[in-house]
Amino acid sequence: MATKDIAGTVAKLAKLPSDVLKFNAELLDLRIDEHFKVPIGKKFTSRESLEPGAPMVAAMDISPYKKGVTYHSVMGDRGKGDTPNSSDGVVEYWSSRQDGAASELIVPTDHGSYKHPRAIEELRRILLLHAGI
Repeated sequence: MATKDIAGTVAKLAKLPSDVLKFNAELLDLRIDEHFKVPIGKKFTSRESLEPGAPMVAAMDISPYKKGVTYHSVMGDRGKGDTPNSSDGVVEYWSSRQDGAASELIVPTDHGSYKHPRAIEELRRILLLHAGI
C-alpha cells in the first residue's frame, strides 16, 4: 500500500515534527553507511519509508534481532486463508512474516488484526507465557 497513489496523496498532507525528521535524517545519513545509497538531505515521508526497498526497510531486513530476544507474529489475511499468498489488505504476508518467530498466528481479518478476538487471545497468551504465569 505504501506505493499506492492515495497513500502518496495522504503522505504529502501529513507533516512530521521537525525533531522526528531530524532524527530520521541522522539515521539515513549516507556518510555513515554507503549501503543505502540515499541522496544526502533527502527527506522521506512515512509512506516512502515503508516502500519495498526503502532505506529503513532495507536496514530492518539486514539488522539481526538482539540475541535472546523472543518475538512472535500476528497478522491478518482478510479471511481468505490463502497464505503464503495472503495479505491483510495493506501488507503482504511475505513482507510481514519474520523468520525465527517463536509463534505465528494468521487471523481472518484486515490490517487491524490486533483488534480481532483471536489476536487479542494470542497476545494475552504470549504475555502470560513471558511473564511466567
